[in-house]
Amino acid sequence: MPSHPEPDPHRDEGPRRPPRRGASRRSAASSDEPPTDPLLLFETGRGRVRRCDCCETIRVHMGNALLEVDADGFGELLDSVAAFDRGDTPLGPWPEGHALLHVGDSGVALAFTPAEVAELHRLLAGAQLMLDLAPPDAD
Repeated sequence: MPSHPEPDPHRDEGPRRPPRRGASRRSAASSDEPPTDPLLLFETGRGRVRRCDCCETIRVHMGNALLEVDADGFGELLDSVAAFDRGDTPLGPWPEGHALLHVGDSGVALAFTPAEVAELHRLLAGAQLMLDLAPPDAD
């Protein structure tokens, strides 16, 4: 996996004004300001999905897991996670009650709790929606 500099999601971007009394919190997506990371596709409280234009991959960050996939692999990952979240694919016997997501045919698997699977599903589905809404390339 190439080593690309990535923005620190926890970096302090300076002083923030507290929300006005009675005002609801707005998500970063509803801000009037442009996103600070133009390669960011979607973000939740526990993860984010970014494009990497130089190697045409999609990076999924979730907790301690970092996955890098191409566009086809991203669709397969979303389908696998959705199947676990819907209950179409049973959770594994070991570790008990966890979804095991296998990383290609490398023999490596990542274990996620049902709550983590639901969060990962929201993260991937949000990123897929943003990819679907993106204007086509002007090639």
